[in-house]
Amino acid sequence: MQPRLFKQEFLPGITRADLHEMMVAYGMLEFERRGAAPFMWIIKSGPHLKWIETPWENDFEKNLQTSFIRTLMQKMEAEAYSFMTEAWVAVETATPDGKVPADAIAPSQRPKNERDDVLVIYTFDKHGGFDVTRFLVTLRDNGRNYLGPRDDESMTGAMPSGRMWNLLAKEQSDAS
Repeated sequence: MQPRLFKQEFLPGITRADLHEMMVAYGMLEFERRGAAPFMWIIKSGPHLKWIETPWENDFEKNLQTSFIRTLMQKMEAEAYSFMTEAWVAVETATPDGKVPADAIAPSQRPKNERDDVLVIYTFDKHGGFDVTRFLVTLRDNGRNYLGPRDDESMTGAMPSGRMWNLLAKEQSDAS
């Protein structure tokens, strides 16, 4: 599936916090209207904001879209971005050394009663600052899905990582 430029804006003075709140508001609006949210990015370069939708159907497409966005942000000399996605999450008990067990089962491979659907919004700036907001999604067989209460996650002291985590940072292969 192809990325799509959703809209462009010229908004001088937008901070990372402003960018985050824009994406949170958009996600909440989409759930009110449709009961779902698209895979959406807002990329900030100076006063220019580009909203880009990157639909995907599988991990291969997700990796391809993420690589595209990382390259686009480098070319735009992006200073911040916000990303919104629905995801499955599950609780996994860490090993004594604090790592994920080698035999951990991915949330996508777990039965529905062992995972939750969430809407997550991540916002990063080029200095490594970030904001994370999560909403539990209630899935319904009939009617629109809806969001639970907003949870602004505090990641103090945490070293989170993942496929979409801080795409403004240099990749390991770029660090030479």
